[in-house]
Amino acid sequence: MNDIMTGESKWAVCRPTQRERARMAMRSETVTAAIIMREGKVLIGQRHRNSSYPGSWEFPGGKMEAGETPEECMARELLEEMDIRVVVGERLAQVSHTYPDITIELIALKCEFSEDEISDIGCETHAWVAPNELSEYDLLPPDREIAAVLFKEVEEEGRLSQDLF
Repeated sequence: MNDIMTGESKWAVCRPTQRERARMAMRSETVTAAIIMREGKVLIGQRHRNSSYPGSWEFPGGKMEAGETPEECMARELLEEMDIRVVVGERLAQVSHTYPDITIELIALKCEFSEDEISDIGCETHAWVAPNELSEYDLLPPDREIAAVLFKEVEEEGRLSQDLF
């Protein structure tokens, strides 16, 4: 809007703050997470002590590479990180989480595997945990969000998690 007399704009020019510029330049990653159930428990892995967020727990998975589908990523990551071959099923949930330096789009996929042995190649250790015990583990924020989405109705309806899978 211009002032009729002077022709000058009455609106201030808005420039992004340094924080807003940093957010605009923030990188974004799409990451997959395997939801693997066995005997009513879900598989989680503990991050290596030399990784970002050391000692935190997460659903196994990893970053998608260029040209890769979430399903391809999931199969590759589980083979690389835990030496297991999986059948990747349906997408169960998707959440977005912003850290100070990155935004993560986390896609949870139902996975099945029949092997008994899991190798902790890309994680410190792993655990099979009842869904109602996940809150006792230091899950990364996006993994906590996935757990809340997937297992909330289990708690509310009193069903076993395996009923959902």
